[in-house]
Amino acid sequence: VNIKKQFQLLTKSQHKSTSLIDILRIIDNDVKRNDRKFEAFQDDDSPNLLILKNVLLAYLIYNRDVGYVQGLNDLISLLILLFIKNHNAGKVIFYDNSIKTILEAETFIFWNFVGLMEVTQHERLFTDLANNQKFVLQRTAVIATTYHPPLKKLLAS
Repeated sequence: VNIKKQFQLLTKSQHKSTSLIDILRIIDNDVKRNDRKFEAFQDDDSPNLLILKNVLLAYLIYNRDVGYVQGLNDLISLLILLFIKNHNAGKVIFYDNSIKTILEAETFIFWNFVGLMEVTQHERLFTDLANNQKFVLQRTAVIATTYHPPLKKLLAS
């Protein structure tokens, strides 16, 4: 929540910074191009796309060393798919049947993403992504199957 407020408090001159404008445009474009084959992201006004965008913006502020790198949206999208079952009347329903506000859901996805980045040693991820793809996929599979039993069952069959 505080990270989101930090972004909202950036001055107009900071928003006009060329690099920030470029990054915001890239994030907007990546969110719009997010994998639309999944029902969770098919509608342009999908609440999951808003969660995705807000988590990306929060991470941009939270980890300025990495900032934003194309492909982060793909990782966050997986977390959204793993945890968020549905939306109903402005509430977010998780697979464990807990109900959260959009802000609570964003916060949950954000901190899980931060944890994923720490566990996978994000500097390894984005310094030489092509050579580290196997490592990333292995770590993501371990995390996903550990914390999402339905996915583990699906992958085992």
